[in-house]
Amino acid sequence: MFADEVQGTVYSEDVADLAIGLLIDVLRGISSGHRFVRSGLWPTNKEFPLGSNKLSGKRVGIVGLGSIGSEVAKRLVAFNCIISYTSRNKKPSVPFSYYSNVVDLASNNDILILTCDLNKETFHIVNKDIVILTCDLNKETFHIVNNDILILTYDLNKETFHIVK
Repeated sequence: MFADEVQGTVYSEDVADLAIGLLIDVLRGISSGHRFVRSGLWPTNKEFPLGSNKLSGKRVGIVGLGSIGSEVAKRLVAFNCIISYTSRNKKPSVPFSYYSNVVDLASNNDILILTCDLNKETFHIVNKDIVILTCDLNKETFHIVNNDILILTYDLNKETFHIVK
């Protein structure tokens, strides 16, 4: 057995790559645009809203800065994102801003990425109240990417969550 497998980091880079890829997909509307064209709506309804949200410069909060969260943060640095995090403990060697709870993290970021374990403490850690805190009132939706690579979109007008992937 390899040391990475013992520590649970063997797939951390792959999961982080996928999380960033899916985040870009949602922000830019790549998959939804593909579905729009494939559905045959393009010839009749050319009003598809192109994804104009770029990742560069966004304020990104990471819930859980373990091995996966750290790899996600490395990738976000390359996009000049402003990164902050919450974790069980503040990490003294980490250069990012630390928030002791998810509410404060959410209220100071555009995007939340969940890389924490799913357990009793983290079950429903992000709920409607957290999403509303994080939403810019001028936006209609907010995106959450969690460690299972599920992307939820919250529709402020309808007050509902939609599964994107």
